[in-house]
Amino acid sequence: VVMPEQRVPFQWKDRRVYHDGLKMTVKDIEIRTRGSVGMDHSLDMVAEVPIRDEWIGKGGLLGASLKGQTLKLPIRGTMSKPHVDHGAINQLVRDAVQGAGTRAVEDQLNKGLEKGLKSLDKFLPPRGK
Repeated sequence: VVMPEQRVPFQWKDRRVYHDGLKMTVKDIEIRTRGSVGMDHSLDMVAEVPIRDEWIGKGGLLGASLKGQTLKLPIRGTMSKPHVDHGAINQLVRDAVQGAGTRAVEDQLNKGLEKGLKSLDKFLPPRGK
């Protein structure tokens, strides 16, 4: 774990320490966290991991839907037994699939509209004349 020198805003409230924007790198993966740690060692945080292009490769429409997205992983439990909510990964994939489907429909509509406009050009007077 590499943690660069940084200023992280934090606040003490209701026996919890809240923070926002703690940055670290694990191997070559950037992670940013926000949330709180309680005096009872309980965790209520979110780790944000930007999805890297090399992770999705040439994933077609699904890969295009994931490009530029950030995986937000809720972390609960305690400091000795943290629990990462893997449902966030499932939700990201569901959103990406839905986005890919929407983009596929938009692409087909755009292709159809372009084809239709080219057909109409035959009936319109030449431009600039």
